[in-house]
Amino acid sequence: MEEKKKQETGMDEVIESSSKVSNFLPYGKYFLIAMAVIIQVLLAYTVVDKNYHRIYSALESSRIPDPFIYPINDLIVNPANSNGKRYLVVELSLELRSQECALLVERNIQKLRHNLNETLASRTVEQLVQFRERELLRSELAIVTNRTIGENSVQNLYFTKYVMQ
Repeated sequence: MEEKKKQETGMDEVIESSSKVSNFLPYGKYFLIAMAVIIQVLLAYTVVDKNYHRIYSALESSRIPDPFIYPINDLIVNPANSNGKRYLVVELSLELRSQECALLVERNIQKLRHNLNETLASRTVEQLVQFRERELLRSELAIVTNRTIGENSVQNLYFTKYVMQ
């Protein structure tokens, strides 16, 4: 009988110790996760703190300079198939990468105006009135401009005036 009591108490001790371990496991997991996060934060802070000036200078050197806006005023064309009864007045603003690109536009301005007039005159009235077609025209005019000046310098093209009469 005494042996049975010893075995039962021994089993009780094993059960009690296993329940203590099982209660510790969830808290241990949280503790390990928290420690891993804290170590990563401290490590990241140390790396950034030691290399801040290099990181800042690298970001500043890769910064794109402010664009230069070049206006093209009063392009007046008769749309295709309008028999001279309708006309379109357009003013454009070219957003160029730099002022040096503006010098290229200035040197080729007559050729550029001619190519822009041809592109606009090749469109019908229906094409020039629709918004979707106007957006396609805007991208095509940017391509024509880049091709005319011989460099990929137009970042964007804006219609500052667009009047169909």
